[in-house]
Amino acid sequence: MKGCRISEGTFIKVSKNAELSLCNTFLGRNCLISSGKSIVINSGCLIAELVVIRDHNHQYNLNDDKIISLGINAGCITIEKNVWIGAKVTILKGVTIGENAVIGAHSLVNKNINKNSLALGTPARIIKQNDTI
Repeated sequence: MKGCRISEGTFIKVSKNAELSLCNTFLGRNCLISSGKSIVINSGCLIAELVVIRDHNHQYNLNDDKIISLGINAGCITIEKNVWIGAKVTILKGVTIGENAVIGAHSLVNKNINKNSLALGTPARIIKQNDTI
């Protein structure tokens, strides 16, 4: 967590045998980062308050099995350099957010976001992209 500023109330959980890499990043107040496999946040990122970054979720089926006994599914999250993530964004497993991207407030990121793009919504979709940067 070299060179990071982590604001008050932020909770970071890294499970056994999981990975978390943060470098020169700002994390706003009351964020949650939960790594069950691998979360990499590269340098120069700004992450606003109340952002959730979670690389795993519970497995389930529609039988009578107890969900807690079914285990979890995990997928790596990578946030490239110089990404700005707005307030109350949720980023789910298996996602890569490209360099210089901006994610609008209250968005749900459940698929990859290209570099040099602006994405927002639930689920997040790219609304503007600049390939010349």
